[in-house]
Amino acid sequence: DGEKMCRAYAKKFYDTLGDAVYDEDVDGLEETVVDTLKEKGLTISTAESCTGGLIAQRLTSVSGSSEVFGYGFVTYWEQAKTKLVGVDPAVIGKYNVVAGPTGGDEVRPVGTVYLGAARDGVAYVKKLFVSRPDRALVRARAAQAALELGLRLAQGKVPEGTQALTAARQSDDAALAALDRAFVRETS
Repeated sequence: DGEKMCRAYAKKFYDTLGDAVYDEDVDGLEETVVDTLKEKGLTISTAESCTGGLIAQRLTSVSGSSEVFGYGFVTYWEQAKTKLVGVDPAVIGKYNVVAGPTGGDEVRPVGTVYLGAARDGVAYVKKLFVSRPDRALVRARAAQAALELGLRLAQGKVPEGTQALTAARQSDDAALAALDRAFVRETS
């Protein structure tokens, strides 16, 4: 009886909270990400900058993550972003790569982080802004948001506020400029 009653209350919470509920009886979001990737037959790799490997660390802390986690890059230098993960130097020059702790501007203030993920040839980009730009807090929130983005894409969902770019639009200057304008509007 007690378990049945708890299950009924849990269902009410799930119905009320929707996608804000990732899972139950897990240590953290990373466990749900790994389990979902296994269930869907998907893999994940990371290319990180401001998070400094925190996303990969959280994923690999889950037992069995080697079945789904391929590799990770931590690319702080612009040259590393270009050489190791293929970021076009022109894109770096035009849009910048850092918004903190001293690299912010009016358009991208300190605490601004852009998250990206790809699935089935589509790139997904999401802007995150941490209003109290404490370095550890920005890193933690960015890692959490990146794991959530990975989870939702593995589930076949696109999180609110995420912009999608098809393969054809990923190198299209007009599409990239439109994406930049959309994110700038969010700030103002």
